[in-house]
Amino acid sequence: MFRDLPEPRYPEDELSAEPWYHVGQHDVFPEEFERFLQLSGTMRAAFLERHGTLFTRRSWADLQQRLRDGEVLDLYPYSSNVRLVRG
Repeated sequence: MFRDLPEPRYPEDELSAEPWYHVGQHDVFPEEFERFLQLSGTMRAAFLERHGTLFTRRSWADLQQRLRDGEVLDLYPYSSNVRLVRG
């Protein structure tokens, strides 16, 4: 399940080696994705500008709902003006 990271109860919570909130076996926190990508500088800025919503629970929840509703999504890694053309 996609979840938002809870706000710390106390400032010290953020310094804890362990989470101060419950994490279930299937919980995913999109806000954490940015840390694992380890982008910096202009790469980070460009990624956030184009794909910053990937770091929100709402974005993933909306995508899951669209799929549950039967929508077939065409997702392309590149815009149409830079894709290779067959033929």
